[in-house]
Amino acid sequence: MGRGGLEEEETLQCLSMHQPWASLLVHGIKRVEGRSWPTQHRGRLWIASTAQEASPEAIQEMEEFYKYIHGLEGNVPKFPQHYPKGVLLGCVYVANCLSAEELQRVDGLPEGLTRETESDFCFLCERPRRLIVPQQVKGQHKIWPLPAATAKQFGPALKPVPQIGEEPYTWSRYGLDATEKQRETVARRKIL
Repeated sequence: MGRGGLEEEETLQCLSMHQPWASLLVHGIKRVEGRSWPTQHRGRLWIASTAQEASPEAIQEMEEFYKYIHGLEGNVPKFPQHYPKGVLLGCVYVANCLSAEELQRVDGLPEGLTRETESDFCFLCERPRRLIVPQQVKGQHKIWPLPAATAKQFGPALKPVPQIGEEPYTWSRYGLDATEKQRETVARRKIL
C-alpha cells in the first residue's frame, strides 16, 4: 500500500452521487449502492457529491432508515455532521456488483443488508475512506475517470472511517467479493 492507504495500482474511477447518499456511503453507513445499470468496475471507487443540495427531509428520512437497518444488526451508526455538495468526499472499495435478485438469494445475508437492495444492480461496497477536507470537483455522469493528479494530491488525506459494529465490514464473509479470475477479467477489459 502507498501513502494514505492507496494501492500502488490505483484505479482512478469516480462516481457522482446525490446527497445524503454520497456521504452515507463514504462514512460506511450505506454498504450497497444501487443502480439501474451494472458495472465491471472492481476496486477503489472515488465518490463525489453532486451540486444538488440535500433537503432536510431526505437527510432525516435516510438517517432514520439507516439507523433502523443497522439496529437490526445491533449497531448504531454515527452520521455525518454535514452533507456537502459538489465535492470529492473520499472512496470505497467495490468488492462486486450483483443483481438485486442474486443478492437477495445469498444465504446468511443479514436482514439489514437485504433492505439496502432496492435497485436493479447492487455495488457491494466496503473499506470506506473519507477526505478530512472534502475538495471541490465537477462531477460527471455514471462512473468517470478521476484525473490521476487529483487522486495523487488527495490520496494521502484519506482517512479510514470508524467502523460500525465490532468487526470491520467485508463482503468476503458472505463469499461475495470478486474472485481473482473476475478481477483479472475486469483488468483485461480496462486494457482493451
